[in-house]
Amino acid sequence: KLAKKLYLRCITEGERTESAVKDLASIYHQEGKTDKALNLLLQNRQVFLDQHKFKNLVYNLKKQKQPTGNALNKVVKLSPLSAKDTEFSVMNFFGNTSRILDIQVKHCGSSHFALVFFPSHSAARKTLESFVRWNKYKIEWASGETRENQMESMWSMPLDEAYSPVQESPASEIEAEQLLGKDLVIALSTALDSIHSSYLSQLIY
Repeated sequence: KLAKKLYLRCITEGERTESAVKDLASIYHQEGKTDKALNLLLQNRQVFLDQHKFKNLVYNLKKQKQPTGNALNKVVKLSPLSAKDTEFSVMNFFGNTSRILDIQVKHCGSSHFALVFFPSHSAARKTLESFVRWNKYKIEWASGETRENQMESMWSMPLDEAYSPVQESPASEIEAEQLLGKDLVIALSTALDSIHSSYLSQLIY
């Protein structure tokens, strides 16, 4: 608080104004007040001698304010479930449930699935490492925007290959091809062989 008061005084009195504006904006950003930091910069644009650096600073703050695609992925869709599945049974599919915020089981006609909510994308990915039913269920990132008609109001997209059933379960090659497609299975297998060979080479030499 004292630092902010000092920076505000410097800005008001015109003492080391550019430096004070940048430092105060940095504090606001660290506090999660990026909008306030941007407003401060824009209101004091005239004190910046290098306008190119000023524009870069504003651009970087705006870029950090906008969440990336991964940051938006905090909800996982798990399907297909049986009509008897509950939030409790879905919870048991994970070895580590400490990062799970909520589980909602949805029933739309003959379609049954669950939405698993996490506080962040990284928390979701960490929890997926403990998922134990890759050979039976399909996992996708979901928007979580469920309304009265969940099937129409929710989009989903597949997880990346780092969490494919080929690596996380003892599924057979035939099952893997059915889940992922033959071309992707071959590509993953080739990549894993290459990584394994590289690792062995490092051990030998």
